[in-house]
This record gives sequence, C-alpha cells and structure tokens, in this order.
Amino acid sequence: MLLFAALGALLQAGVAIGLSASDSYFLSEVGAERLPLVYMLSLGVMLVYISVYAWLIGRWGLAATLRVTLVLLVAGGLAIWGTLTALAGSLSTPLGHAVLYGVKLYALLWFIALYSLFWNFTDSYFDIQDAKRLFPLLAAGGATGAAAGGALVSWMSVHVGVAILFVVWALLSLAALPLIGLIARRHGSLDAEDDEDTGRLGLMAQLAALGQGIRTSRFALILTVLLFLTLVVTTVCEFQYLAVLSAGRDPATLAHLFGRLFLAANLINLLVNLFLFNRMIAWLGVRNTAVIQPVVYIVTFAVFFIQQGEAAAIMGFMAYQAILTSVDYNNVNFLLKALPAEAKKGIRTFIEGICEPAAMAVAGGLLWLVTRVLSPEQISGAGLLGAFGCLALVLVLRGEYTRAMVHNLRRQWVEFGAGVRAQSQARDLALRLVDAGSVAPHLARMAEAGSRERRVTEMAVAAIGLQTVPALLAVLADPSQPLRVPGAWRRASWAVSRRPNWSLWLRAWSAASCGAPTSIGWPAQRWRPRGGAPA
Repeated sequence: MLLFAALGALLQAGVAIGLSASDSYFLSEVGAERLPLVYMLSLGVMLVYISVYAWLIGRWGLAATLRVTLVLLVAGGLAIWGTLTALAGSLSTPLGHAVLYGVKLYALLWFIALYSLFWNFTDSYFDIQDAKRLFPLLAAGGATGAAAGGALVSWMSVHVGVAILFVVWALLSLAALPLIGLIARRHGSLDAEDDEDTGRLGLMAQLAALGQGIRTSRFALILTVLLFLTLVVTTVCEFQYLAVLSAGRDPATLAHLFGRLFLAANLINLLVNLFLFNRMIAWLGVRNTAVIQPVVYIVTFAVFFIQQGEAAAIMGFMAYQAILTSVDYNNVNFLLKALPAEAKKGIRTFIEGICEPAAMAVAGGLLWLVTRVLSPEQISGAGLLGAFGCLALVLVLRGEYTRAMVHNLRRQWVEFGAGVRAQSQARDLALRLVDAGSVAPHLARMAEAGSRERRVTEMAVAAIGLQTVPALLAVLADPSQPLRVPGAWRRASWAVSRRPNWSLWLRAWSAASCGAPTSIGWPAQRWRPRGGAPA
C-alpha cells in the first residue's frame, strides 16, 4: 500500500504545484474576469482527452497509459518552462495571453484526469472491498504530496520564481515513473472486471450507460444531478475566491499565497483522511455525511454575500480544496457503490471524466453572461441558491440510497433470499472441495475469476470450515498473490471464524497476517471454548 500512497503523493504534489503556478500567471496577467472562458473551453479539452485515452487504455492498459501520461507531463513541464522563460517580458501581449490560456487548460486537464487515472490504476490491484476500506489511507498519501507541493510553491515562488515550478512538476512526474514498474513487479495486476473497470469506455458508451442507469434507477438520476449541481456551485465558488485573492498581486506573490493555502488545506485533508473520515462514516453514515458539503457551501456563500473580502475567499478555498476533497469526494466513492451494477461502469466514468468539465462549462457560460450585469454579491446570492438546491437533492438522495443498496445486495446474492442460487452453487462446490488438499489449487485459480465466482467460493470455503485453514493461510502469506485475492479470502476466513473453534482460527489468521509462523499447533491449554473443557 505504501507504493500506491507514494505514487499518489508524487502525482498530487505535481498537480498542486502546476495549479498554483498556472493560476498565479493567468490571474495576474490575463485576469479573473476571463476565467469563465477557461471553464467553457475545458469541456472541449476533456472530450478530446477522453477519446484519446479510451483508445490508449483499451489498447495498452492502464499501467502503460499512466506511464505515457507521466512522460507527457515531463515533456510538457519542460516545454512550458522554456516558453514562459522566453516570453518573460511579453506575457501581457495577445501571444502571451494565448500561451497562458494553454497553460491554464493544461493544468486543469491533469487536475481532473490524474485523479481518475490513479484510482482506476489502483482498482486494478485492490479488491474493491479492500480499496473501499483503504481509500482514506491512500487518499492521505495524495494529501501529503499536495501539502508538500504547496510548501515548495510557497518557498520557490519567492526565491527562484514561478516559471521554474513547471520544471519541478516535470521532475516529480519523472520520479513517479519507476514506482509503476515497481508496483507491477511486486504485485500481480488483474484486469478490471466488467463491473469495476471504469477506464475503457468511450464517450458514446458512457452516455449510453448513463441513460440506461437513469432509466432503471432513480438513485442514479438523483446522484448524477446532485454531483453536477455541486460541481457547478464549486466552480462559482472558485471563481469568486480567485477574483478576490488575485486583486493587486503579481505572479510571485500570488503563487506564494496559493502555496500557503494549498499547504493548509491539505494538512486538513491529511487529518481528515487519517483520523476523522472513517469515524465520521461510522458516526453519521454515508447518507448523513453527504449533507456536510451543501451546508459548508451555504455558509460560505452567505459570508460572500455579506462581504467580498479575503476572509470569505479563504473560506471558499477551504470549502473546495479541503472539505470537498477530503469529505465529499471520499463519500462519493461510497455513494457510487449503490449504482446499478449493469450501468455502474459507464456512470462512474461519466461522473469522473465528463461531469466535472461539463459542470465547469455550464458554470462558465452562466458566469460569462451574468458577470457584466450582476454584482459579486448577487453572484454569491445565486451560489447560495445553488447550495440550497444541493441540500434539497441530498435530502431526497438519503432515502434513495438505502433502496438502491438493498437492490444491489439482492442482485449480488448477498441477502434477502436472492442468494438461493449462489448458496446452491456453494454447496455443490463445497462437496467437490471437501478434501482440503484441493482447496489451494482452486483458490489459486480464483485470481482470474469474476466477482460472483469468487463470492461462491468464499461461501463454499466457509461451509467446509476449519479444514480450509492451511490453504487459506498459504494464500494470505503468499506475497505473489494479487492484492485483491487475499482480501477475498479474509472475508471467507471471517465466515469460517464464526464457526466452532473460532479462537484457533483467529490466532492462525492473525499470525499469518503478521508474518508469523503459520503452524496452528498451539498447546491445548492456551484456549478453551466458552463453557467447555480444554480442547
């Protein structure tokens, strides 16, 4: 897991540096009033990106595509540094403005795209259930990198200038390249399954899957609309805080400020990811956690409406870069689990790849129209209405989430009588595997099996019971197994542990997990069943 966290840290450090540098140049030389045009152009850039990357991923796979991306980031960072250095005295000319539009769109593209690429790459190594549990820890790696990137921006912008930051981004991308090869050598990657692969769909397939999901699931419709509206409100919030913070500042001063803000925001992200998010989900639940972001935006726009000052701008920055990133984005990963299985791939890819630039384009078009006739306070009022709309959608979503999860559990043969077929298959498989010596080969074959076949095997292993302990321990202790495979057998082991002699099994499982010898021949007097004699 540390390798994935390190990869995420390097990627997010580069993104934080690139965003800070591009924003500081664009806002000081072109002006915040031109941001709506950037928001509208971002949709076209993302449509081209999705078409190209869908082909690359389908042809080469995620790992190779991520390597190509890092090479492009190295070349792009060096090219931008050279161009900005050459145009140092003429960035206020039409040519300089055109270059800065390109730099801003470049940073915005990778801000959106690297998130999706990294998590799709991670999903190809982790079982989806394990990835769900480890998500806050992996996200903490990204937050650490972004905080370090912010600290670098704050220091370097004052001492060595802003343009050199793009060279730092290129070097961080170069440093991330060996990690992909190291991950591939240490861990066997599995091709993502049909219901988990989010990287191979083209635009038309995404739209078709979105339409299918909306027709079959009211939850899918409400969630898509909610996320779209949240991103529209987020874009309005970003426009307002960037306009306030950029007033009267040159690129170096602005980059220094952005670096400090990114450092503070990502320290908050780190704290939330490591210590608070899982507890928040346990205390509030997924449905109630979704209420937090609309409430934060309501408070933020209310402050903007009262006074367009730096305090409101900093609050807006934190609402976006801290609360949205560490709480809402993490919680969305849980909400996505309730999407209909047959359309989850397309809807998730649409949300991660198209929804954000489409929302930015809509917000940019609206801002382009209204900034000439509305005051900043009136724009804040419109943002406040949008935040209340998000809150209303969340309240509707809370009930739909439960129904959608129940429906998915039934479809996956987990509960509510829909598992009769799976239970029958598991009983048949258990009879065939009753000789414990045949369990290990079957478990090894499951590395390439689908999620339903693995589920049936888990049930069969649980039905056989303690005879499967040696084979399960061998799988858990084998470092060559793909990361998602031990996760599946840990779930099976938990089912086994609920049978008689559970204490023996739990100590064996614990010893294997900690790398201790896997022998289960402890002295009989070390444990006794509840109310019984020593075993």
